Amino acid sequence: GSDLTYNSANWKALAETVAAVLKRRGVFLYVAGGHSGSNLEGEVDGFRVVAETEGLKVVPPGDGIWDGLLERSLRDKAE
Repeated sequence: GSDLTYNSANWKALAETVAAVLKRRGVFLYVAGGHSGSNLEGEVDGFRVVAETEGLKVVPPGDGIWDGLLERSLRDKAE
């Protein structure tokens, strides 16, 4: 996670790459881990702004979509 977004100079390239490789309505799950002294929330929020500028829809945790995606993923694997 945070190796990609630690340096804000990487945000635009990461967002462009995600936008280029995702299928329409595809999902990109970005998980970042921090450590004491890091500003993880600011890092992720900064990347979110850039991602939205690139046309990506950012869905925050707790939105309800995550449970549906997990459920669908598990169901698809079982079939």
